[in-house]
Amino acid sequence: MADQAMLAALQKGAEGWNEWQQIHLTQVGAKADFSKAILPKIKLIAAYLSKALFIEANLNRAELRLADLSWADFSRANLCKADLSRANLRGACLNEANLDTAKLIDADLSASILVNASLKHACLERANLSLANLLQADFNCADLRGANLSRADLRGADLRGANLSNANLTEANLQGVNLGLADLCGATLHRADLSEANLCGTDLTAANLSGAYLHRANLREAYLWKADLHTADLWNANLSNADLTGTNLHLTNLEGANLLGASLPAKMPPEGNATRSQPSELDPGVPGWREPLDHPGTKQPDA
Repeated sequence: MADQAMLAALQKGAEGWNEWQQIHLTQVGAKADFSKAILPKIKLIAAYLSKALFIEANLNRAELRLADLSWADFSRANLCKADLSRANLRGACLNEANLDTAKLIDADLSASILVNASLKHACLERANLSLANLLQADFNCADLRGANLSRADLRGADLRGANLSNANLTEANLQGVNLGLADLCGATLHRADLSEANLCGTDLTAANLSGAYLHRANLREAYLWKADLHTADLWNANLSNADLTGTNLHLTNLEGANLLGASLPAKMPPEGNATRSQPSELDPGVPGWREPLDHPGTKQPDA
């Protein structure tokens, strides 16, 4: 629970808090604890709150622009509609936090932990989420234009309708991610793992998927115009009715892929490594999808 003297200092704003903590939090290992504090609309622009505890705190509509929140703990905190633009959240813990419609423009969230966090309709334009743990996070309709998600762990995340145009997802783990109807125009997914991901209706125009791993991925009706799938692995992927016009498929593995109704590039790889399933072969439960066969080379998820 928050100490009353500490809480009173915080409510004076960033300047009053920064002066107070320099005097009263001088001991090694001392932390500011605002767990369960009720702090809606508080203004803490450029405040120094590194390693502070905000567990289950109410920071609805808080103004935290430019604040140093590195390694702070916001587990289960309410940050709905908060402004965290250009804030330093490096290494911060935001497990199960509510960040719906929050502003995180140009924020540094590298190596942060947002397991089961909710970021629906949040704005993370140009945010740095490299190496972040985003397991099961909800980014439904979030704005991630130009964001850096390289090597981030997004397994099981919900990115339906999210805007990831020009985002960097190099070597990101996107196993089982729902990217239905998302915008990935110009995004970089070099060597990303998209096995069993849902990319149905997703816009991947001019995206870089070179070396990406797309085993059993659902790309039905996806837009891949001028996308780069050079050396990508699409074993048993569903590409039915997808637009592959102008797509680079050089050295792409299309073994067992379903290309029924797809718009194909003028130059296709040699016959024999792609299949065009007939309607009778399709699983009626998933349009355009054919039940995959056992494959000895299927990559196993990381333990």
